[in-house]
Amino acid sequence: MSKNEIIEKIKRLPIGLRFSGAGGILAFVSVFLPWYSDLDTFKTGNEFLGISGPLYLVGILVLALSVMSVGIVGMKVFEKKLPKMPIEEPYLFILSGCTSLFLLLLTSSVYFHSKFGVNIMQKQAGIGMIICVIGSVLVLAGGILQNRKKQVLFDVDGKLEHLIDIDAHARRDGVGLGVQDVKEIIEQVQVNIESKN
Repeated sequence: MSKNEIIEKIKRLPIGLRFSGAGGILAFVSVFLPWYSDLDTFKTGNEFLGISGPLYLVGILVLALSVMSVGIVGMKVFEKKLPKMPIEEPYLFILSGCTSLFLLLLTSSVYFHSKFGVNIMQKQAGIGMIICVIGSVLVLAGGILQNRKKQVLFDVDGKLEHLIDIDAHARRDGVGLGVQDVKEIIEQVQVNIESKN
């Protein structure tokens, strides 16, 4: 498959999937960029990447969630069959985006707490954390857009059965049913229900 064919397939994806894919890629890249840096009174400092430092597990979880989002979009692009999942695809993107944002909020609350670090003069968020927030918001927005634009598929075979069997001759010229006819129908429905149980 050529590069142009892949680009065309991506362009044909619904906007929600494109948002989720782009957000997943941004979040994936962001964990390898600086999330936090500080400077102490001795003019030395630390810089933590998303997958390093005291909160490296948060970076690994965000990395796993972004790989999941990009993987699902990639399977759609390459028309591969998705594995069975316990929840629908849009909800998976919503869950991924919300979880990533929650983890980023926890990370920020630790990094920017006054008790984190000794003699720290300056603390600042790195470009990686900012990109990760943008990516997580895009994944979340993509899931919400997908959930709003659900399509009805008509390629599934199905069979409709009548809930109540009403004989055509029981109707009286389209005017309606008499009391006796209604009683007979109720008895017939009760017999059908009892026979099915």
